[in-house]
Amino acid sequence: MTRPEWITALAALLLAGSAPACAQTLERRVAQAGDRPVEFHFAARAGVCGDGRSYFRADDDGWYGTFSSDGWRAQPCERGPVRVVIVRAGREVVKVETYAGPLQRDPGAAQDLGAVGAREAAMYLLSVAASAEGRPARDALTPAMLAESTAVTPLLLAIAKDQGRGRDLRKSAISWLARRRAEPGGVGAAGIARALDQIVRDRSENESVRQTAMIRPAASGTAASMAVTQSVTATGLPPRLRTRGPSGALRLARIMVVATSAWPSSSCTVRVS
Repeated sequence: MTRPEWITALAALLLAGSAPACAQTLERRVAQAGDRPVEFHFAARAGVCGDGRSYFRADDDGWYGTFSSDGWRAQPCERGPVRVVIVRAGREVVKVETYAGPLQRDPGAAQDLGAVGAREAAMYLLSVAASAEGRPARDALTPAMLAESTAVTPLLLAIAKDQGRGRDLRKSAISWLARRRAEPGGVGAAGIARALDQIVRDRSENESVRQTAMIRPAASGTAASMAVTQSVTATGLPPRLRTRGPSGALRLARIMVVATSAWPSSSCTVRVS
């Protein structure tokens, strides 16, 4: 079984029982639309809001979308479902667009599949992230993270550990793992910390992925996740950090300070998609 096949199979197992047996899977419904764009919507987790068209907020720790030059938002941030638009070329997903808030539709622009279960939507989107390439894979992660009452860390962890996936996708998965470490029914903070510690210690890993695996948990501030950084010795650090004397320690300290200041907090951070 190839890498995309086993991750998709895992998604299918996690999805089992989340929808009536007689219902078509979301993946099949999307595929039946051919090259025509499709859209669907599902319930959002607490803390998600948006204007339904140009921007949305996720968990009070980040803003996504487009804004005016001074950061001003023309419409209020309202609670509402997550709406996803999928664009395909043949069998490949080539674009994933995410919206949240009041439903805003452009008649005729995409085939509307209507409301779907949040768990079913999240598992489908994570399977897209696990099998697509480049930006579509990364963009599929975000709406999956916004789904109501869905444990996403098992598949996130599989993506983060998969050395066959793109560097940016894996780093994004690691970042979301830190943010979803306390989800009910998930891997748990201690399990995530152990997995990321293994990534940090693996010298065959991409250096920037190792740095992300070390920095993100430390920035999250929990005892379990701080253990990732505390357990890594100087010989386990990436080469550019593995220098002798105070200069090496200072370089690591600077990286940790920058990462912590950049990590989402209760303040609003504007992110342009």
